[in-house]
Amino acid sequence: MNLKYTSKDVIANLPSAVKNQAIQDAKSVFAKYKKAVRTNGKLKPEDQKQIKVPVLKKPVAIWNNQNYSLKGNILSFPVIVDGKSKRIKVQAILTDYQRERLTGKLGVRLRIQSPSG
Repeated sequence: MNLKYTSKDVIANLPSAVKNQAIQDAKSVFAKYKKAVRTNGKLKPEDQKQIKVPVLKKPVAIWNNQNYSLKGNILSFPVIVDGKSKRIKVQAILTDYQRERLTGKLGVRLRIQSPSG
């Protein structure tokens, strides 16, 4: 069974690009789980392990290179403000490596996560 979800199926006050990224992340986690279950099922019963459903614990926001931009030290990306998608600008402190990874390459994603506590 192959379910197709789009941003209109996700009820959240987020830009559609962020909703679509959440759908992709959920599909990826589910695919890894399904593969682990399938692989485990091929083992002898005494060799099988209990497979746990992965849980995404860290709050993370991901933007792809179509909806964020980096100019100098200013990072601009969309968020919901007063119920509407608006771009905000944030001053960023980036290493040369980070800047190189984020600048103008197709498929590059910006990932912002909370610090691990």
